[in-house]
Amino acid sequence: MRTKLELIGLMVWTCLVATSGIRAASVADYNVVWDSPSQNSSESMPCGGGDMGLNVWVEDGDVLFYISRSGSLNELNEYVKLGRVRLRLDPNPFGMKDATFRQELALREGCVQIRGSASGHDVSLRVWVEVHRPVVHVEVESGQEINVTATYENWRMTEEILPNDTRRHACFELLAFPGELRLTPDHVAHADGGVLFYHRNPADNWLRGLQIKQQGLQEFREEIPDDLSNRSFGGFLTGNGFQAAGETEGVYQTRSYKGWRLRSEKPARLHHLRVITHIAQEEKLEKWQQDLD
Repeated sequence: MRTKLELIGLMVWTCLVATSGIRAASVADYNVVWDSPSQNSSESMPCGGGDMGLNVWVEDGDVLFYISRSGSLNELNEYVKLGRVRLRLDPNPFGMKDATFRQELALREGCVQIRGSASGHDVSLRVWVEVHRPVVHVEVESGQEINVTATYENWRMTEEILPNDTRRHACFELLAFPGELRLTPDHVAHADGGVLFYHRNPADNWLRGLQIKQQGLQEFREEIPDDLSNRSFGGFLTGNGFQAAGETEGVYQTRSYKGWRLRSEKPARLHHLRVITHIAQEEKLEKWQQDLD
C-alpha cells in the first residue's frame, strides 16, 4: 500500500514540475492588434454588445464607425446600417506623420482601444457597446486639453428608386420584381444639443401583401404578422459639453453623404459621446421619440 501511495505521489510531483513553466492561456492572448491605420472601411475592426454591432477603423486621421442593429429593416425588408460616425481630434496625433499608432480589439473588455502619440501628445479612445441597453459609448482621454468634433453621416437623404440590377441584392426576394421599388429617405436634424436620426417605414406595407399572394396564403392573411409597417429605427448622437456645429457633405467610396456635426464647447482632457438607439413599430412617430428619450 505504501509503495502504491509513493508511486502516485511521485507521478503527481512529476506532473507539477513538468507544467510549472507553462502559463494558462488568457483571453487577452487572442486580442487583435494593429500598428497602423486602415486604408478604408474594408479594413475595419468589429465591436458590439447585445444586438448591436460596429465596424471601427481609423482613416486619414479620423476615427470612424458604422452602426448596425438587429431589426433595422426598411420597407423593402433590407437590413441597413443606422449610419456612420466620424470623430476628429484637434490637435490630432492620428494625422501626424511621426505618430505611433495602436488599435486593439480587447476581447474580455468587449471594446476597441485606439492609441496615438506624436510630439509628446498622447491620446486614447475607447469604443464600446452596452450589453443590456442599445447604447454606443466613445470615451476620449488625452494628455493635454483637446477639442473633439463628432459627425453623424447619412447617405439616404433623398428618395431612391432601385434599378433592377445589383442594387437589389440587399432585398433579394425582389430581384425579379418587375415593378418600381422606392425607398423613402431618412430624417436627420440637430435637436436638443445632439443629432436625431431615424428611418420610418410607410404605414402601408405593400410588400407583405405581395409575398402573401406569391405564396398562395391569402386565407391566412390575418394570421400573418406585419413586421414592417410603421417600423422606425434610429437614434440620438449626444455628449456632455457638446453643441451643434453645422452640417457638411462629401463622398465616401463613391457614395454621397451629408453630415451633422457636434463639437466640444471647450478643450478638455476627457470627452464622452454616446449614440442611443431605438427600434419599434408605433402608429405615431411621437411615441417612438418619447421612448427614445
